[in-house]
Amino acid sequence: MKRNETKKIITILFFLCLYYLLFTSNTLGLYLDKVSMIFFLILTFLSTYALFSYSEEFIEKYTKKKNWIFILLIAMLMAFIIAGQPLFLNSVRIYITLKKLLVYFLLVLWCIPVELYLLSLLEQTSLKIKEKRESKKNVKKRVEEIEKQKKKVFWMTFLILTTVWTIVFIGMFPGTITSDSIDQYLQALGQWNLNNAHPVLMTLMIRATTIISKNPAFFIYLQILFFAFLISFILTFLYKKGLSKKAIYIFSFLFAILPSSYLLIVSLWKDVIYTIALLWMTYLLFRLCLNEKEFFQKKINSIAFVVATMLVAFFRHNGIGPFLFVLIYFIYLTFKKRKK
Repeated sequence: MKRNETKKIITILFFLCLYYLLFTSNTLGLYLDKVSMIFFLILTFLSTYALFSYSEEFIEKYTKKKNWIFILLIAMLMAFIIAGQPLFLNSVRIYITLKKLLVYFLLVLWCIPVELYLLSLLEQTSLKIKEKRESKKNVKKRVEEIEKQKKKVFWMTFLILTTVWTIVFIGMFPGTITSDSIDQYLQALGQWNLNNAHPVLMTLMIRATTIISKNPAFFIYLQILFFAFLISFILTFLYKKGLSKKAIYIFSFLFAILPSSYLLIVSLWKDVIYTIALLWMTYLLFRLCLNEKEFFQKKINSIAFVVATMLVAFFRHNGIGPFLFVLIYFIYLTFKKRKK
């Protein structure tokens, strides 16, 4: 079968999946509003357009067996993030039917072209950054500029994030506190006995902050500062790799005003602090995969990685999953080094 005919068949299947998902969403419990439907439709058109403009090299690279397995796994994860909860977890027990599995399968198929589109965007952006860096006549001058500007980029990013989140924090003072928050905070204050319903490590961390202030708002604001610090650190790292200051500042502001960001960061939940620890561990793992030798040259990186991984493991009961993944990865690295 010719490549163009294959693309046409994929396009037809792609739109059929979208049609079924959009017009049966309410009966399946997905309840997509008009904005979400428009978003899905735009993403479908963009992904379809991109499908006909991919280079032969790009297609060959992502049709290899190993890459397809990876793409399929990511698509399954994307589909579950989009609709896993309303499809299978929207009741007291897990409820799976043949129809729901079919819908999930269709959503996985829809996610694959979208995933390829996003990968192509990342590749194009990466190539542009690389070309921009290589086109600089004086590399030394560029390095000196980065060294001079990196502190400014870090503190400007930190200022943008903390300003927005502080305004939200003041407006929602002392923060979002639910029954779970009260239960854990009373344990931290010593009024209730410690139990494993909430991760004991986080409860003890809250208890440590009560030495300075017993108001839960104090812990929440420390959470805001640490998250802003971590995001600023990651974006400064990307600046050193070639990302422009303008892009960093725009992203910082948009990320800060995103409802899912500011509403969660002012909440006294284990989920929030766990997410911060998971992001920290992921960033360090990325650095490690990028350049092992450079990563291990600084002892602080190894210490930070151990701390971040331990926090992920103990801040939530399901943190054992990422912890085991990291453990397996390090076992693999050990055997890889021994072979060499």
